[in-house]
Amino acid sequence: MRVSILFFILFSIITLNAQEFFVDYLRIEGELTSKDLYRPDFGRYDGYQMPLTKGERVHFILYSNSFSPSLVIVTPDEKKYQQTTARGDDFVTLGFKVPVSGEWVLYVVADSLARGEYYLQTAFADSASLFLNETAEFCTGMNYLLAHANAYYIFPQTVPSTRNVYRINGAIDSFINGDDPSYNASFYEGDDAEEAESKFNFIANKIVECIPKGWKKNQRTDNIGEGVIENSILWTEQVKSNYRIIKLSLTDFSANDSDADYLGNYSVDLLIMKY
Repeated sequence: MRVSILFFILFSIITLNAQEFFVDYLRIEGELTSKDLYRPDFGRYDGYQMPLTKGERVHFILYSNSFSPSLVIVTPDEKKYQQTTARGDDFVTLGFKVPVSGEWVLYVVADSLARGEYYLQTAFADSASLFLNETAEFCTGMNYLLAHANAYYIFPQTVPSTRNVYRINGAIDSFINGDDPSYNASFYEGDDAEEAESKFNFIANKIVECIPKGWKKNQRTDNIGEGVIENSILWTEQVKSNYRIIKLSLTDFSANDSDADYLGNYSVDLLIMKY
């Protein structure tokens, strides 16, 4: 067995003196081999030691196409806190609110015959970063959404809450697409072209005010089919991999003859996601 020590610096976004939000994400590629220890009452396992702080949220996703995995989390005083088993499937998840600060150990566990690669996704969020009031000003909302994009919106999708999905200031609707995953918000749906363009330009200017410096901006117009024209601005984070994007679009449906799901000739929409 090996126990790897993981250190997490909670990722924050801050602009224009707006509120900070701390969210972190790490993807680990590991492997169970014949050299890893095996205990009959536990299984074959790898261990990951990590410092956790009381009140923060953690979420783990473990996947393997080589064996059916399990996750076990052990407290700083070496007591089993939670365990979850895939039971024949190829992935398993585990998430909780940390009850006590200290050095915790997460074990990737399988049976005695298990060999092969696995992929462990770990996400962490400061307790003050989990929720945001919809009355927060636009830049604070953008900070919140960009921080959670860093962890692929795991926490807005998994933390138990009676709240609706956060709706950024000025939006009329919002949702998280779990397939991307991405945050999506609508700012206008209607038939007034001038109002739609005004809203598009206003939100574009607000985004420029709010996002960190160094993001690349690209504006384009596309015919996306059946007479639908999309004018969009794409801001791209300039990092080597796993970059985030912000896309604001003004879509013109006025030349489209379809009456299906008609919401108006024009729409202004926002998308935020991480690749």
